[in-house]
Amino acid sequence: MNSVAIVTGATRGIGRELALTLGERGTRLVLTGRDTSRLEAVADAARKAGGGPDNVVSVAGDVTDPLHCAAVVECALDRFGAVDVLFNNAGISMRGNVADLTPEVVDRVIQTNLTGATIMTVAVLPELRKRRGSVVFTSTLAALYGFPGVSIYSASKMALTAIAQALRAEYGHEGLHVGVVYLGFTENDAEKTILGADGKPFHHERVARLTQRKAAEILIRTWLRRRSRDLTVPSGILLDRAARWFPRLTSRLMQRSRGVVHRVRKRGPEGDR
Repeated sequence: MNSVAIVTGATRGIGRELALTLGERGTRLVLTGRDTSRLEAVADAARKAGGGPDNVVSVAGDVTDPLHCAAVVECALDRFGAVDVLFNNAGISMRGNVADLTPEVVDRVIQTNLTGATIMTVAVLPELRKRRGSVVFTSTLAALYGFPGVSIYSASKMALTAIAQALRAEYGHEGLHVGVVYLGFTENDAEKTILGADGKPFHHERVARLTQRKAAEILIRTWLRRRSRDLTVPSGILLDRAARWFPRLTSRLMQRSRGVVHRVRKRGPEGDR
């Protein structure tokens, strides 16, 4: 595979597994993330996995910064002369009730999940249009319906569906492929924290539906098969159909769940709670 891929959020989790899996397949990689040391460690691992010393480059920075996004694309073109696919993977999650949301949490989640993905897409779009390339968005089952306890996270991921639809409507006739992958809950790195509605980070525990490697493989499959959407677990398919065919029933079930859909065990200095 001689394609060129940009992977955002490559320092950990699904992004790291994307880098390693693509490296094993010989894809030339431009990796980006905010943590310089972690990013370079992932780049080294991708080179050793099969990417080779000359086929993996890293550019540390924040995807919410337009100058950084432009620099990532420039690096790809300078190093490899092309970009074939953008994996919009950078993201942040949160848990908590709507009434407890702070403006800072709202802004941070929207900036990372929506604004960052959009800015990076705009930066690379001229090259992808020219090469009939692909944009693949990492999304979640919470983008299919506004789950209790993850309101602004759901909203930011739902918005990616609208961006994807607009991209297809505007550039699909040119051959641009746009895919959205709605992942079930995926295993976390042991040290990962998410935001509470009050802005305080915490560790949480929940039974994973997918391994990070499996999630990465699904994202790659969506790209290679040029799928427009991919629902990754049976419950996601059921939710998708229920929300479209039985909206009132789905709403009632969500209300009766009283948050159990996304209930997690918090793990922090005070212990499990």
